[in-house]
Amino acid sequence: MFLLFGMRLHQNSFEPSSDQLQRMEWLRVLSLRGSGITRTLLESVSNLKLLRYLDLSSTRLVEIPDSICTLYNLQTLLLRYCYQLTQLADSIGNLKHLRYLDLSHTSIEEIPDALCSLYNLHTLLLFNCRKLKRLPSNIARLINLRHLDIQFCPALEGMPQQIGDMRELRTLSEFVVGKGKDHDWCNIRKLGHLQLQNIHGRLRISGLENVIDIGDVLEANLKEKKHITELTLEWKSQAEDWQKERELLLEGLQPPKNIKKLWINGYGGTRFPNWVVDGSLSQLVRLVLDGCENCAELPTLGHLPNLKYLYIYSFGLVERIGDEFCSATNPFRCLEKLDFENMPNWKEWSFVDAGEGGIFPRLHYLLLAGCPKLNGGCLPDYLPSLVELTIEVCEQLTTLGIHQSEDRVDSFPEEGLLRTSSRTLDICHLTNLKTLTIRSCPRLQCLPEGGLPTSLSDLEIRDCPLLKQRCQRDIGEDWSKIAHISRVLLDFQDFTYSSFF
Repeated sequence: MFLLFGMRLHQNSFEPSSDQLQRMEWLRVLSLRGSGITRTLLESVSNLKLLRYLDLSSTRLVEIPDSICTLYNLQTLLLRYCYQLTQLADSIGNLKHLRYLDLSHTSIEEIPDALCSLYNLHTLLLFNCRKLKRLPSNIARLINLRHLDIQFCPALEGMPQQIGDMRELRTLSEFVVGKGKDHDWCNIRKLGHLQLQNIHGRLRISGLENVIDIGDVLEANLKEKKHITELTLEWKSQAEDWQKERELLLEGLQPPKNIKKLWINGYGGTRFPNWVVDGSLSQLVRLVLDGCENCAELPTLGHLPNLKYLYIYSFGLVERIGDEFCSATNPFRCLEKLDFENMPNWKEWSFVDAGEGGIFPRLHYLLLAGCPKLNGGCLPDYLPSLVELTIEVCEQLTTLGIHQSEDRVDSFPEEGLLRTSSRTLDICHLTNLKTLTIRSCPRLQCLPEGGLPTSLSDLEIRDCPLLKQRCQRDIGEDWSKIAHISRVLLDFQDFTYSSFF
């Protein structure tokens, strides 16, 4: 009985003949995902007039035959991963009962206006349509559209004027600020007109370099959109404007106070707005600051009480991170993961007296990558909860001393064993540490005298010639300090114990 109503045929399933499909006139659900479909087969599908669900994903479909668009009962049409699909015919507008259309990962360049006659359409997915340039100008005719996903559509030039008139929209993954005059694209101020109080979840605003009038940003009134929990603010290039205007622009893009996740990418100002540092973002859990090349200082972030994940990338002017980064008496109480990447001029990291528990009492993961001038003498020395430490391309890192106990080893190796210019690593007291990765630190010379933590199960050392020489299996001077580790990789060579048997 099931075959009368549903059939799912995947890559390893048999492919029905045209005659077989014609005898399945009561079929409601058909999946040909990954199948080698032919035009003849598709013509047979068009005879299934009661079909409500059709999945043609991951096929070599180049176009949708007009015959498919005669399936007037069809409610769901999936065309994901049809990479050769470049356009939709106007006949798509005949599918009047269609509620769910997925065109993600296709090569379409634009959506025909005919699609806007699908008044029952609730969901339109265009995720990762990398050649898509325009949305239909009459998009507001999709009066029941609730979900529009246009993430990862880098060629999209802007939003149609009518986007601000869509009253039923609940999720809008991205708003692209178009370049040019207002009559060409929907202005960012239309975000204020759009019923964004109904918008839930994630919103990405890209193309902010195209904003001309700061007043448009204020009219967008983001801070009142209380159902937005994830927000990305992105500049794709540096605008030709005054520095002060860039800063006023970000000031006007204040998120709602209940925001959980925030990305700021490509910001061209020299300082961050008050709403970043004044405690307005008390619910923030994840923060990513990326490509803020004109900022010579990091904003104060230690006061954010719920911040768990902090990623700081590509701050080319930052040379020092000091007390201003922490500020609070007990900073970063909840922080679990901290990444610094591509900080080419960062040299010094100093800290406030954070009291009991240290500055990062709950930090589990620390990544330092692409910080070629960073001196290890100023890294945090008390990380009681650290589980994973990764160091990559930090050529000037000469000393790394991180402890869990208050009994810090004042110096090692013992006096007289190495020259006074020795380059050292001291992490033996990190009793929770499980993974340690050290890459491109050519001046690190030896492991600590007390060995590595017994909790360590995974060690990778790459492009550290002095360490590599001392850690060779059985013959290296430091081999005894790492022999207990179940997985050891030295420049991709596996020294795992089991690999020798």
